[in-house]
Formats: sequence, C-alpha cells, structure tokens
Amino acid sequence: MSLIAAWLLVPFALGFLCFGLGLLVERIARTEVPGAARIPLGFAAAVVVGQAVTTFDLTAKLLTPVLVVLAVIGFALSTPRRDWRLSRSELVAAVAVYAVFAAPIVLSGDATFAGYIKLDDTATWMAFTDWITGHGPSVHGLAPSSYEATLAINLNGGYPWAGFTPLGAAHQLTGQDVAWVIQPFMACLAAMLALTISALVEPLVADRRLRALVAFIAAQPALLYGYYLWGGIKEIESALLLALIALVATRTQPWQEIPWAAVPLALGSGALLGVYGLGGGVWLVPAFVIAVLIAARTAGWRKAALAIAVAAGLTLAVGLPAIVRGVVAQIDGEIYAPSGSRMPGSPLGNLIGPLNPLQVAGIWTAPDFRVETSHVVVAYLLIAVALAAAAYGFWLAWKQRKWSLPAWIAFGFAGGVVVVAFGSPWVDGKVYASLSPVIPAAAAAAGALLIEAGRRFPGTAVIALLGGGILVSNALAYTQVTLAPRDELSELAEIANQIRGEGPTLMTDDQTYGVRHFLRDADPEGVNQLRRRQIRLRDGTLADKPLIGGVDAIALPSVLEYRTVIVRRSPVASRPPAIYVLVRRGQYYDVWQRPLQPTGQVLDHLSLGGVADPGAVPSCSQVLALAATARSPGARLVAAPATPVSAVSLKNADAPADWRRGDYLTPGDSPGQVRSSFEVSRPGDYEIWLGGSVRAGVDTRVDGRSIGSVRHHLVSGIGYTRVGEAELEPGRHDLVLSFSGADLFPGSSRSATLDFPVGPLVVALAPGAGADDLQAVAPAQAVSLCGKRWDWVEVVAPAG
Repeated sequence: MSLIAAWLLVPFALGFLCFGLGLLVERIARTEVPGAARIPLGFAAAVVVGQAVTTFDLTAKLLTPVLVVLAVIGFALSTPRRDWRLSRSELVAAVAVYAVFAAPIVLSGDATFAGYIKLDDTATWMAFTDWITGHGPSVHGLAPSSYEATLAINLNGGYPWAGFTPLGAAHQLTGQDVAWVIQPFMACLAAMLALTISALVEPLVADRRLRALVAFIAAQPALLYGYYLWGGIKEIESALLLALIALVATRTQPWQEIPWAAVPLALGSGALLGVYGLGGGVWLVPAFVIAVLIAARTAGWRKAALAIAVAAGLTLAVGLPAIVRGVVAQIDGEIYAPSGSRMPGSPLGNLIGPLNPLQVAGIWTAPDFRVETSHVVVAYLLIAVALAAAAYGFWLAWKQRKWSLPAWIAFGFAGGVVVVAFGSPWVDGKVYASLSPVIPAAAAAAGALLIEAGRRFPGTAVIALLGGGILVSNALAYTQVTLAPRDELSELAEIANQIRGEGPTLMTDDQTYGVRHFLRDADPEGVNQLRRRQIRLRDGTLADKPLIGGVDAIALPSVLEYRTVIVRRSPVASRPPAIYVLVRRGQYYDVWQRPLQPTGQVLDHLSLGGVADPGAVPSCSQVLALAATARSPGARLVAAPATPVSAVSLKNADAPADWRRGDYLTPGDSPGQVRSSFEVSRPGDYEIWLGGSVRAGVDTRVDGRSIGSVRHHLVSGIGYTRVGEAELEPGRHDLVLSFSGADLFPGSSRSATLDFPVGPLVVALAPGAGADDLQAVAPAQAVSLCGKRWDWVEVVAPAG
C-alpha cells in the first residue's frame, strides 16, 4: 500500500496545490498563462509562499493550510471549462516523464529512495523538511545531537530552504514519511519540467503531439536523471525554474498590463533565489535584460523598463529571506558555493573528477554520470548530433522571432558560464545538470520543425537519435541505482516511535538516515556523523568511523553519556555494558536502554573480542586484575556471554575466478555460485551472515535446503547482511550461495564507481530468550570466569 500511496498520492497532492496556485497567479497577473505552464507557475508560487510562511517560527506550522487555502481560492476564481483544461498530449508527456523517473524505484516493489550510499545529502533534505515545516529555520532550543548539528550548521549558515517547503506540504497532505515522498516529489518536478518545455516551444512547434514528444525527450537529460538518482532536488528545481523564467520573461502580450504582468516573472525569479540562494542572481540579470529587450518590441521602451523594474522589485521582495540569509552568511565568513550549498572538504565533493561539459547535451551513455561514457565513438557522435540540431533549432526560432527558446539558451548559458568560471567542479556539475534540458529541447524542437516542414526523414532521424541516446543513457543509470533498504529504515521509524524523548541516543553503525531523520526525536548521534559530544575509543582517540562490533570499542565514559544505544545486528556485535537493558530486538537493530534510575553502576570494563569475533577467552591474570579493582561494597564481576560464531573465509571457496579479490569476492553481472562449508559444535538455530552488501539476488542453501534469499540490500559502511537462518546439528555442513546476476531489477548490475565485495561468511547461533543473560560472581570467585569465552567482563557496584 505504501508504494501505491507514495507514487499516486504525491502527484495528486502536489498537482492540486500547484494547479490551484497557478490559477490564482493567473488571476492576480490579469493574463492568461499557457495551460501547460499553470502547474509549474503554481510550483514557483508554492516555493515563494512556503519561504515566507516558514521564515518565522510562529507561522511555520501554517505552511500546508496556507497553501491549501490559496489553491482552493485559485480554483474558486477560475472558470473550469476554460481554465482547467490540459491537452491530452501534454498530459501524456508529463505522465510518461513521471513514469521514466519512477521506474528505478517503483519496479523495485518498495516505496524507497535512490542514492543510498553514493551520497547522503538526501538525509539532510529530510531533516530540513521535517524541521522547517514545523519550526522554521531557527534551531534554538533543540537538544544537542547529530540531527541538531546538521540543521544548525546548514540553516544558521544561510543554506536556502525554500525548495523543501512544497515537499513538506506534500508529505503532510499524504500522511507519508518524507523519506517515502521525496523520490516521487522529484519525479513530479520532472513532469512539471516537461509541461514547461511544452509551453515554451508552443509558439515554435504547432503540432501538439510533436510538442509533447519534444517535452518528453528534453525533460529527462542523462545528467539531470543521474542527479535525480543521487537525490538532487535543487538541480531539478533549478532546471524547472530556469525554463519557467524563459517562458514568462518572453511573452510579449502581458507586458501591456503594469504592474500585474510582472507577477509571474517575479515569482519564478524569487523561487529561483529561494532554491538556489544568492547564486541564482547570475541567471536573473541576463534574463531581465532579455525580458526588457523583448517587451520593448511591443510595449515600448518606457513601459518595458517600468515592467521589468516592477518585476525586479517584486523579485527582491519575495526573495528577501534567501537574500538576507545569504548576505549574513557571507558577512559571518562562511564560504558557500554559488548554489548556496556548503562545499565538501574537497572541491570535487563526491565527484570522482570534474564532469565533462559535453554532458550538458543530455546524452551520456554511462551507468554513472561521474565516469567516462562507454562506446565513446557512438556517444560523441550522438552528442555532436544533439549540439548541431540544437544550433539549428536556435537559428530557426531566432529567424521566426519566437523568443522563448533562444532566451532560455542565452541567459541559461550566460549565467552558467559565470558560475563555472568562478566555481569548483562540484558546483560546475550542479550547473551542468540545471542547464542539461536546454540543448535537448532545442535539438528536439529542430527535429519537430523539420517534420512539420515536410522533411520527415531528417527530422525523424534527429528525434530518434536524440531520444534514443537519452533513453539508453538513463537505462544504464537504472541498472546501477542504489536503493535504500526500505525494511531496515522502516524498522528505525518504528524504533523512533518507541524511544521518542528517551535520548540521548547513540548509533554505532554508519546510518546517516537514522541520526539525521528517523530518530530525530530521540536526540541521536552517530560515531562517524556530525555530533556535539566527544566519543572516545578505548585507546583514547576520537571515533570517526562506524564500529562494526558495536559499543565495545568505545571508552566506557563515552558510552554512559547515552541513555539509549542502538546496535546494528550482526554476528560480531557486542552487548552494551551491564546497566543497559534490551528493550527491543528487531531484524536489523537491537535497542538497549539505561534506566533513568539504574540499580547499578559500572566501575571498570574489560573488552574482549575484535572485529571478526565478538568474544575471546581472557587470561586469568586479566580477570584477577579486574577483580582487584572491585573494592566498593557489594561490587561484583559481571560477564557477558559471547555469541558462538563460525567464520568462513571466501578466499578458498569454490567461486568464479573473475569474482576473486583477495579474501573477498565481487559478484559480477553474470549468474554464479559460491560453494563452501562450515562446522558448528552444538545444535540450535543458526543465522547465516554475509559480509558486505547484496545487489543482485542471492539464494542461500545449506545441505541442499534453501534457507533464505535476499535482493538489493545495501549496507552503508562495514557490515553484514543476513542471508538465511537454519536449524543445524553439530558437524560440517555444505553451503551454496547462488547469485542471480544482472537482470531487469533496478540496480542489479555491478557498480562502475563503488566496489561491493562480499565476505567473510559468518554462521552464528541465533539469539534466544536468554540473550540478555549475564553471569555475576563475587570478586573472590573471579577465577571461575577464567578459561571461558566472554564478550566482556565488568565490575558493577550498587548505584549510589
């Protein structure tokens, strides 16, 4: 139900808001907006209104009611038969684009999101959306945590938040967690981009079906699609708003009405500032210059100058929150990209190297936009066709005095050149993505014009080559999408409901989405995340990496600062100190809590085991030395049993030769099997764990019996994936892992940019009812703990 709810309700809710707001703007501006452009114009209005409402804490909670009321007013003031119509071809184009963007998620069968592991910015967008729509940009009074630090560093530093307000409204209207709404929201933006392009080329291409085809092709350029699969909300919003500005700035008839004609341009421009920050101004200056030149042709220089002056004034007014925060950030000495985003430590950010500027042509036949295109000759020939056709389309539009398309090209690339000249490769990539629909739109329009002129073969060839190159590029990206594990994150959402207000909370694994979003009401901190507390390891150094073994590597005082500890389940995870009680055991996480008034206190702690095994046998001298420190009245030695495990290295396993990489295996795109064996010493229920992530499906068989199958479960950082469970007798058992290889499932191909090695294999006794059993002895009986395998041994004294 969640998959259907997310992908059907989100476009309905967002379409309702934006269509109603677009109709309202049309009435305010006293002009008729092209039917296809009403929804995109309404989106710009939603961004502007959302920014105004959420600027203040007192009004932030009114965001969705205000947008709904304004949308209802828009519908009430319109004439349904005339104003609500949308041509069938435009609707088909928008739905088709939405389907292309939806495919990598919907065909997985889960309402999840893309970009998992590749880039964690989506977790920050979720944090922004949740906080801003209820509290505004101020984080004053929020308890210290990784969630609070993420918000404070970005929002206090002037990060533009307006683009997340429509997402927040869609999240609230649908009742879905923002994590499951964010991907359909971005797909809706792509559909709006298609509507905008259709309206933009309407004066140039007469045939509605051809316009729809142009819009379908141009709204899904490979680079923009790649950023979409990376969580690039700002890139899609910017591409949409740049196209919208080109449309409303070049319509000559409205400039006869002053000042109302300035409203659409001001809303589009103000929304761009709200989304992109001060850097959006590099596009607005040339856009306004072009608008003056075009308006002067029909309205005269005086009226044109007045109209654009009014538009500029309104833009400054509606964009004031973004402008002020950007200026304050610069005064405070913070260094932000022109896009308003905090630059990563490297000028490359998460890129592998600077992107090729030719990617702006919309075609890039590579599974990841950060790597060189495959089939170089074919790809570059297709890019040459796109560039030549776009130049021809620009010339035809210029010749016919149809200014929208030339204006989009002119001010889009003028502003882009400025940003690229002074920006970093990270910023350049964002600019390329925002401009990537321009060339495909001009090229596809040229093909459509050739067809309308009776030159069907060259026109059809241009559209076929362009569309084919783009669709193939996006199909390659589809094969290597990284999808978030819906079940795992849903479990975190359930945990959040249970421990709300019971923080501070510590997460020991690399789970950005847990500490920045799902656990936000439990004051979460991650060992490798932004945080306010210092977490020291046993050797005294600060923790900066995920801890595969749980809390046992952390110094005891650092652990005790947290009331709640969430440990990712794995065969090598350690139990937290004795005063913590297991309050929830899930499929993926164990939740431990220290009572508000504990009955005991931990005085000393002896950690045992290591990365590959949670337990070890301590020397008797270690145990006796620990006992000697138990001087408090009533103090006892407490030992935690270690889970019996059997680790199997895959180095010598029977596996395809090309999968081998040292002690690990890297499954390829072809199906294959891994055969090995293991021994267990006692009967019981055992869990089979595979180190690393699973992309293509894997079926696990023990002694010929299928015990479980897993498909596309990605583990962030170092960790294990549980691939099955079986009841076993003592002795040796045969194991077969059957990998399905690449297929039509999203993300099933071997990654071009990330290694996903698997191994080792670990067989561990499944936790039972006695998982929390501890053994306590008096210090005088410490020798009874010698020679036995423990997770850890502690000195625990009565509280107080």
